[in-house]
Amino acid sequence: MKPKILIVGEDGFAMDTGHYIINLDYARAITEAGGLPLLAFDWNSAADYAEIADALFLTGGPDLLCYRWGAYYKDFSEMPPFSRTRDDLDFELCDRFLKAGKPILGVGRGCEVINVALGGTLYKDIEKATGKAHPDENAPKGGWNATTEQAKFSFHSVGLQAGTKLASVLNAEEQVNSCHHDAPNALGTGLKAAAIAPDGIIEAIEHESLPVFGVMWHPERAAGDLPADGRIFKHFVELCK
Repeated sequence: MKPKILIVGEDGFAMDTGHYIINLDYARAITEAGGLPLLAFDWNSAADYAEIADALFLTGGPDLLCYRWGAYYKDFSEMPPFSRTRDDLDFELCDRFLKAGKPILGVGRGCEVINVALGGTLYKDIEKATGKAHPDENAPKGGWNATTEQAKFSFHSVGLQAGTKLASVLNAEEQVNSCHHDAPNALGTGLKAAAIAPDGIIEAIEHESLPVFGVMWHPERAAGDLPADGRIFKHFVELCK
């Protein structure tokens, strides 16, 4: 039996139609890694999802509402596109799977959910918070374009931290496709940095004892000259066996 991987869909850009949206690259990555992708819909079913699924895959999407980690917006102009219901579903599922000790993978936004769920904080705008134009001054800035629903990728290197589990899966240095303007700041309980960009921004996290980890880039899809990369997903599915 293939490991059953629960994937969270996106409702934030389709509230008026009542439909969920998900990039098929997420499901394809899980299938190619040997897992069976399942889609999560209903917050009220969180306990059942955590019982029947072997692992949780928290996908990318719009920014988290910053009150989740005790921050606030100064005015409405600062508020990004968001989905309160998506936040609720992601955090409820993350909590359930953490308590069950089951594997969790977060990509992009999903990495941020893991960090905040465990008590960490985020830079809600890297450049405003740190003065760093992530990844560098000459590269196109990342971010989520809510009008076209397409990610704007930047490309940069990350250094894997020696002794981490991800360092045994990836090379010591990797070129990645990135589309975030938020990032982990203070790390949640039990988490450590697994990959760091040259500008010091944390690009991957993992738990010290639980099978829980996240990356801020998007290995599930090709972007620019970078192909999709299945190594992280194969590692994730193997954790379920």
